[in-house]
Amino acid sequence: MQSVPAVLVSALFAVVAARFGGEIFRRIALKIRLVDKPDAVRKLQSDAIPVGGGAVVFLAFLGASVLTALLNASLGEQMLTLLVSFATVGAFVVGFGLIDDKKGMNGLVKLFLQIVAASVVVVFAKDYSKIELFGREFELGHLFYPLAILWLVGIMNAFNFLDGADGVVATIGFFSFVAIGALGVVNEYWGAATLAFLLAASLLGFFGCNRPPARLYLGDAGSLFVGFSIGVLLLRVCSIRSTASLQVVPALCVALVPLADAFFAIVRRLNSGRSIFSPDRGHVHHRLQRRFGKGYPLLGALTMIQVPFCLTSVAGVYWRDDYVAALIASSLLLLFVTSGVLGRAETRILFYRTKYLVIKRFRRAKYDARGEFFHPLGTIRWVDLWRETLEAARSSSCVSVYLDVDMPFANEDFYSEWNNLDWTRKARSTRNKLKFNIPLTVEGRFVGRLSLKFDAERVSFADAAAVVDQTRNRCLTFIETALKESVAQTRETAFSNV
Repeated sequence: MQSVPAVLVSALFAVVAARFGGEIFRRIALKIRLVDKPDAVRKLQSDAIPVGGGAVVFLAFLGASVLTALLNASLGEQMLTLLVSFATVGAFVVGFGLIDDKKGMNGLVKLFLQIVAASVVVVFAKDYSKIELFGREFELGHLFYPLAILWLVGIMNAFNFLDGADGVVATIGFFSFVAIGALGVVNEYWGAATLAFLLAASLLGFFGCNRPPARLYLGDAGSLFVGFSIGVLLLRVCSIRSTASLQVVPALCVALVPLADAFFAIVRRLNSGRSIFSPDRGHVHHRLQRRFGKGYPLLGALTMIQVPFCLTSVAGVYWRDDYVAALIASSLLLLFVTSGVLGRAETRILFYRTKYLVIKRFRRAKYDARGEFFHPLGTIRWVDLWRETLEAARSSSCVSVYLDVDMPFANEDFYSEWNNLDWTRKARSTRNKLKFNIPLTVEGRFVGRLSLKFDAERVSFADAAAVVDQTRNRCLTFIETALKESVAQTRETAFSNV
């Protein structure tokens, strides 16, 4: 194939440009204070690290794409249509990602901009309205457009959620782009395959700055651009020209790990009443980090998880067999869930949520005695605190209790709630209640939330406030003691391992 030398030369250019461009951008970012500062909660690095490296990946990829077109005119023509829309919208994604990296951006605003970017791309995919699933075609009609937008927005956020440790997105993205390139070769989409390989080369070069310990972060500009690129290219390379339909199973296989991680993150956060954009330390890389350690062992474990899904996708397209690909991918996902690497706690939450709904309906005495609680992360016995809190609340005309312990810095996550079901049903149309929402802080650090409601007809404001104060002090005392014991135990374990 005559285009291979051009692609190899351009890929080498992308590697070199991203590597040295990263070093130049790092110095610029330090001067303009485009840095990620530690906050002792989510960002646990010791120093401020330059951020926004996604711009380097984008520019290295763009330069390599232009070089490819100059070296091979026929390949450049195949790339042109996709590259124009891809680069234009990609620049928009990188742009608002950089603004988010520099100043921070409201989650809903960022989501709106993602929808705008996805909508523009979907306009260029107007030739597609069908999907292929297990050998059968399904006509979606106009439903294709919202589903394609949902796909792109979902995968952008999935990679954004995944960006929580050095080199994670670069590693997952690299193997995803290599798989997409292989899918493009199998389906003879040479232009899209070339773009995928150039993106993989750009991430490989950038990895020199992003490898543990990272000297430059991708930031939202990078994670959103990587997710956007993977979503767009999968729409292209997993399409069938003769029928103008999209192959669903191969596309899902490539993106299954980040998508599943994002789904389980949303389950965790919605379960405890938090925003889906709130940070936590329950992602797949956090779980692997606790098992294998930081740095290269973590990236090696991620590679062992991502590569089988990528191989499954390519094999499924090559042999035109969705059933085998779906079976292998489902088996792998089940293996990772049952082993606790991905989503075991969240699956348990879904099970217990259903269980508690039944208990509320048919076994109310059991619900009244214990309420409901979930402990997706950590080892501290929060249920002991919850039992004391619930017992005190029920004896003081309290009609609702919520306790949400959120300590990502200590790898602890606990949520519990109890409601007086009779009062709740009767009070739906009334406002006769007292509600207290109390943030819990220890040494100036946010550790959770406590919420109590009282029947205003049965208890005065002063009495309710006294109960709230006692409950808050009980929670803080328990948390302070638990944290001290946890730190002492960690030091003792570290000393014994020396």
